[in-house]
Amino acid sequence: MASLIGKAGEHAVAAQLMIRGMGIYFPASDYGVDLIAENGCRIQVKSSHLATTEKMIAKRGETSYTFPLRRQKRIAVADSKCRMIDRPKLAEVCDVLACWGIDQNRFWLIPSAVADKSSCLILGRPQPRKFVGSMEDVRQMVKLGYTHQQIANHYGVARTSITIFLNRENFESQEADGTMIARQCENAWENIIDFKREDSVVAVQERAAQEET
Repeated sequence: MASLIGKAGEHAVAAQLMIRGMGIYFPASDYGVDLIAENGCRIQVKSSHLATTEKMIAKRGETSYTFPLRRQKRIAVADSKCRMIDRPKLAEVCDVLACWGIDQNRFWLIPSAVADKSSCLILGRPQPRKFVGSMEDVRQMVKLGYTHQQIANHYGVARTSITIFLNRENFESQEADGTMIARQCENAWENIIDFKREDSVVAVQERAAQEET
């Protein structure tokens, strides 16, 4: 079933690109690249259903899709022994990670270097409310014995937001993590369509045609 969903995701992304006038190639072997656009952009596709369990909905929201980006894989070294080896970074094998939210037919087209910043992307959930207040006041509440959850309830934000703010000395100067940037890549088809590579498929074909003439 998983392999069928994976293939469905590849064709769903390919269809969207072809609708937009982009030719697509399907590699004969999968070495981390599921699709190659005619401009040379290498695409890896991941597919996910909406969260369905009560625990996941409570934690990540009803409209969330989870895309694990495993950093290691298990390989057999003997009949009863396995060992873990590191997977290559996405940026080493592909240019764009295409994430397909199956149930709502949503797409996120994420530069691989951005995706490499996260070990798991949670996409589709509503953007949390932004914290508006004084961090000095928050720190004072902590000193008075308030929990992070109580502080979050007071400001109307997620508990994790308060924890993150308190754990970062200068939150405003911190670079956004992979998930925050990835959420902004919904329907960002230009990340593929406007991709430029000197040795693109089209460029190679044109050079071959010139050599024949």
